[in-house]
Amino acid sequence: MKRGDPELLLRLTEAVFDAKRGRLVTLRAEEEALHRAIRGLERPLRAPGPEIDPARRAGADLLWQGWADTRRRALLAELARLRVEIDKAIEELRPAFGRREAARRMVENARQARARAAPRRVERP
Repeated sequence: MKRGDPELLLRLTEAVFDAKRGRLVTLRAEEEALHRAIRGLERPLRAPGPEIDPARRAGADLLWQGWADTRRRALLAELARLRVEIDKAIEELRPAFGRREAARRMVENARQARARAAPRRVERP
């Protein structure tokens, strides 16, 4: 491979694209984990239970509710921050995708040009 080689350019643009896509995949996984944590906090509140529960009589359900509300607010704030990061990662991924596609076209055009030029070389004495 020499400098200015479209194949080298393609490999470089694919590496950049893969790195940026990997970051987005990681952020999406974090987002899903936050959604699971939020759903986990909601589940006990929806679960039916006996009306006269000793924990409820002792006020533990009110303590749980307060803790769960505080935790949910913190998770929602983290989710909002993460969504901003995801939007930024998507904006960084777009030009990397465009560069990769342009490099692919350059490689394909170079291959076609070599294929067209190859028969001419054979015909010359």
